[in-house]
Amino acid sequence: MTDRIDTSASLSCCEQPELQPLIKRLEETDAEMRKYKELFEGLLSAIDSSADAIIIYDLEGNVKYVSDSFSRLFGWTKEELLGKRIPFVPEAEQNVSLAHINQLIQDGISVSGFETRRRTKDGLTLDVSISSSRYLDHKGEPVGILVILRDITAWKSLQRARQRALNHLSHELTTPLAIIDGSLARLARQNLTTEERLTCFQRIKRNLQRLKEVHLMVQQIVAPIEYQPRPFPVIPYILDILDTLRKRSSGRSVAVFQTLEPVDADKIDPDVLKKILDTLVKNSIENTPDGGTVTVILENSPLGPVLHVRDSGVGIFPEDQPFIFEAFHHTQDTEHYSTKNPFDFDAGGKGLELMQLKMFADEGYIDITFKTGRCRHLLTHKEHCPGDISSCPHVENEQGCRESGGTSFSVLFRGPHMQN
Repeated sequence: MTDRIDTSASLSCCEQPELQPLIKRLEETDAEMRKYKELFEGLLSAIDSSADAIIIYDLEGNVKYVSDSFSRLFGWTKEELLGKRIPFVPEAEQNVSLAHINQLIQDGISVSGFETRRRTKDGLTLDVSISSSRYLDHKGEPVGILVILRDITAWKSLQRARQRALNHLSHELTTPLAIIDGSLARLARQNLTTEERLTCFQRIKRNLQRLKEVHLMVQQIVAPIEYQPRPFPVIPYILDILDTLRKRSSGRSVAVFQTLEPVDADKIDPDVLKKILDTLVKNSIENTPDGGTVTVILENSPLGPVLHVRDSGVGIFPEDQPFIFEAFHHTQDTEHYSTKNPFDFDAGGKGLELMQLKMFADEGYIDITFKTGRCRHLLTHKEHCPGDISSCPHVENEQGCRESGGTSFSVLFRGPHMQN
C-alpha cells in the first residue's frame, strides 16, 4: 500500500497560531513601508514640479538629488551630478558662498533670499536668489543641505536698467535747465531784437517740453506701466501714429513709408506699441538726411508679431553700437537740442527714450535688436553728413545713400505669457 500524506490533517506554516503575531507584524511593516514609499515619491514629485531649482546635498557638498527644474535651468542632468559637486559657482562668489555653507552646517542657520550668481553648464551666468537649510535624520543629526535657487536674472537686469535710467536723468535734466537759464538771462538784455527774443522764447518752449517728457519718463521708471495686450485694430492704429509723426516732422524732407501685414493683437499692448513707434521713427528721422526714407514694416513670425523700423540714415559708429541703450553714453551730442528742434537732422537727445525701450525688453514683453552700418563715407567723428542727400558729394540719390549706411530696429512682441 502506498503511503499518503494527509494534507487535510496538516497545518501550513501560515496557519500555525504561534506565527500569527509575526505575520501580522510583517504585514503591518510592509504596509508602512508602502506608505513611506508613496510619501517619498510624492515628495520627489513635489520637488520636481517646483518652478525653482532644488538641490539636495550631503554634508560633504556632493549631490544626492537635483530637481527637473534645476536640469532645465542649468543644463546638467541628475545622472551627471549624482555623488559629485556642481562646478557652477563663479570664482568671485566662492568665498562668500563657502562662508554661508559652513555657517549652515556648523550652526544650522538657514539662509533666505541670498542674492548671488551661478553658471550654467554652457557657461551662461545667471543671477539667482538662494534659500538653504540643513535637514536632519530620524535621530536629529544633520545629514545634508536643501538648497532652493530662483532665477532672478530678468528681474536684476530690469533693476539695473532702472538704475541706469535714473542715473541718466541728471544729464537729461541738466541740459534743458541750462538752456532755459541761459535763454532767460539773454532775454533780460535790453538790446535784443524782436526776432532774437522770439528765438529765445522758442528755445525755452522746446526745453520746457523736454522737461515734461523727462518727468513722464521718471514716473514710468519709478512706477512702470503694466503691459496689457488687448484687442485693437493694429493697422489703423499704426497708420494714425505714423500720420501724426509725419505732421510733427513736416519741416523735414524725409519720406515715411509703411508695409503692414495683418497680425493678431493678443501679444501687443497698444500703449507700448505707440511708445516704440514714436521713439524709433523719431530716432530714424533725426538720423536720416533730407531726401532719405524711413520704412515701417509689420509682419508675422513664428514667435509673434515683429515690427521693423529701417532708415537710410548715417548709421552709428562701431565703437558706439554696444552702448546704444546705455546711460551716460550718447551716439550724438544732446547739446544740439539747444539750437535744433526735435526731428531736425542730427538733433540727438534720444538716450533716455531708447533706454526705456530696453526696459520693456528687460521685463520680457518684447525683444529688441538692431543692425546698423555707419555711412562708409563718414568713417571718423570729424566727417559730417551735410544733412541733405542732394548736397552729398559721395552719392547721387537716395538709393546710393541707403546703400552707404542705415539702421534697422526690430521689435518682437512676445506678450506677458512668454516672459522669462
